[in-house]
Amino acid sequence: MSLREATVITGFLGSGKTTLLNQMLVHPQNARSAVLVNEFGEVGIDNHLLRFTSERVAVVAGGCICCSVREDIEEAVRHLLEQEEEGVIPPFEHLYVETSGLADPAPLIQTFQSSPVLRSRFELTSVVATVDAALGTETLNRFTDAARQVALADVVIVTKMDLCNAPGHVERLAAEIKAVNSDAKVLVPKTPERNEVVSMLLDQVRAARNIEPARNLSGTRVHLLNTGITSFGLVIEQPLDWTAFGVWLTWLLHRHGSDVLRVKGLLWVSQSEGGPVEFHAVQHMVFPPKHHNEWGATPQQSHLTFIVNNLEASLIERSLRVFMRLAGEKGLGNEGRNAAMPLGAGRTIGGRPVRRPGAPRWMK
Repeated sequence: MSLREATVITGFLGSGKTTLLNQMLVHPQNARSAVLVNEFGEVGIDNHLLRFTSERVAVVAGGCICCSVREDIEEAVRHLLEQEEEGVIPPFEHLYVETSGLADPAPLIQTFQSSPVLRSRFELTSVVATVDAALGTETLNRFTDAARQVALADVVIVTKMDLCNAPGHVERLAAEIKAVNSDAKVLVPKTPERNEVVSMLLDQVRAARNIEPARNLSGTRVHLLNTGITSFGLVIEQPLDWTAFGVWLTWLLHRHGSDVLRVKGLLWVSQSEGGPVEFHAVQHMVFPPKHHNEWGATPQQSHLTFIVNNLEASLIERSLRVFMRLAGEKGLGNEGRNAAMPLGAGRTIGGRPVRRPGAPRWMK
């Protein structure tokens, strides 16, 4: 049975999440979609607004969806599925999850990856964040929650363009967004016309899972907002030992997990006979890696992107250099490709590295 797609829509208070979602639900491409919505506080309104455009709405009420226990989210999804089976609501293929404006999306992302109920039925394909065109720069610099939402997004859409006419303002806002999350796709609609906005977003939502390697990121590129959130990238130009890298990443997240908002990348693994290994991590959780069969047009080198809070990029890079050196590698940069026998050296199965004893459980 094929998995249904799921999309998380996040964004700060008043940034236009519900309006955007309403627009998306009436788009022909989204005719078979359902919605899981958070109601923060005792009296909610978002679910009533959404019911004007979709019958397939479930609610997690009484607090922040990302602070609710996993069972609450599972129960809401199970309720939708039961209604579908009983014919109460039409069948759906895509699930949109709208968080509250104060929510940290990280626990929700982790829930989709760790919950057997959700993992067996849905694949979380993208995280979309909305940013108010007029207030976005101030909001990102003033509120850590807003910056974290952008940091965890695959796609960021600038909303309320009709309220912002200052020359160069939107360009500066887009630069601020890229400073927080250099890998995010930033969508700036030319007009507030509904179909254009939704079509742009739907195209990017479907493409968001395909990681594009960061360009011109040898070394670090760091920009600090007042929130303390940093985005930087590394390019490693020789193969990495898969087991050694996994142990290092697990150590990093164990030591600094709450401040490592996101890590993602494509790795050139010395033990792999095929293409790159794609991986994602959010705070303390590393998701199962994906092994690609070929590199295609992507350069054969490792590309890593880090989004962290109050952590020095140099500390992370230095620790990786030291660890890989201790594991038998020669470190980062152009130091040659000949290395001693690495810590995780071993055989492969089907061109993929074998998980060795003592390696982290998330590796495969």
